[in-house]
Amino acid sequence: GNYVVKTSGSPLNMRNEPNGETKIAMIPNGSVITVSSYDGGWAYVKYGKFQGWVSSQYIEKAPESATVATTSTTATVQTTKP
Repeated sequence: GNYVVKTSGSPLNMRNEPNGETKIAMIPNGSVITVSSYDGGWAYVKYGKFQGWVSSQYIEKAPESATVATTSTTATVQTTKP
């Protein structure tokens, strides 16, 4: 199902295996991800083109209206007032 990343503001590390040392991706706080399975305190998730393990303590069930990320990139737009 769909879940939302809930950290204190920092990105959530996606790893190659539960408790793994290798980081595959960093998922921004507030991102919607898809969880397909659990192993202890770890969840196997899909985020954009990446699939791997995240600590399940930093995710929570997403509201029905949430949309899953389709890319692994984020953009920051800055606007200046005239």
